Amino acid sequence: KKAFKDLFSYACPKFVNKSVPDFTPPAADDDDAADADKAKFEAELRRFNADVDAHLELPTLRSYLKMYKTIPLEKLKRFCVGSASTLEEFEAR
Repeated sequence: KKAFKDLFSYACPKFVNKSVPDFTPPAADDDDAADADKAKFEAELRRFNADVDAHLELPTLRSYLKMYKTIPLEKLKRFCVGSASTLEEFEAR
């Protein structure tokens, strides 16, 4: 996960603020602009990490889908439903 964060930090677009910039020189103790930029970056990083987490599960999901694709439908029905009487009710739906 750290590798993704490092790559995102290096390759992400630099965020442009739509508002008019304040050209007055900042005070020595004024870190609001830096904090705002960091907050924007952290928000984008959280969104990126959420996408990465979602995509990390895809190979596992894909392997389950391949496995279930090879099992005959009748056998899957028996696994899902259990008994023959409920199988007939399941098929009636």
